[in-house]
Amino acid sequence: MQWIQKYKNTSWIDWVKIILAIDIASAGVGLIFNIKFFHIIAFLFGFFSRFFIGVLYLILALILIKQVLHGRKKEKIREEREMKDSFHQGLTQVKHKMKKIVQEGEKISEQLLEKIDHTLDKGEAFVKQKGREVQEEIKQHIK
Repeated sequence: MQWIQKYKNTSWIDWVKIILAIDIASAGVGLIFNIKFFHIIAFLFGFFSRFFIGVLYLILALILIKQVLHGRKKEKIREEREMKDSFHQGLTQVKHKMKKIVQEGEKISEQLLEKIDHTLDKGEAFVKQKGREVQEEIKQHIK
C-alpha cells in the first residue's frame, strides 16, 4: 500500500502518462493474442475516452517522430563536427610536416651556401696565389 502513497503526490500529466501506458500495453496484448481493439481504457467511457486516448496517441506519435528526427539532426551535427575536427587535425599535421620540411630545406640550403662560399673562397685564394706567382714570374723574366 505504500505505492499508493507514492502516486498520491504525482501530477496530472504523470497520471495521463500512466493511463496511456496501460492502454498501449493492453493494445500490445491484444496484438499478441489477435484480439482486435483490445484497448482497456479507450473503450471504458465510450466515445469520449476513445477520443481522448486517440488524441494522446497522436501526441505521442508526434513526440516520437520529433525525437527521432531531432536525434538524426544531432547525429548529423556530430558527424559534421567530427569531420571539421578531422579536417583541422589534418591541417595541423600538414602544417607541422610542412614546417619540418621548410626547416630541413633551410638547413640544406645553408649547408649548400656554406659549401659554395667555401669553394669560392678556395678559388679566390687560388687565384690570388697564382696571381702572385705570375707576378713573380713576370718580374723574374723582366729583370
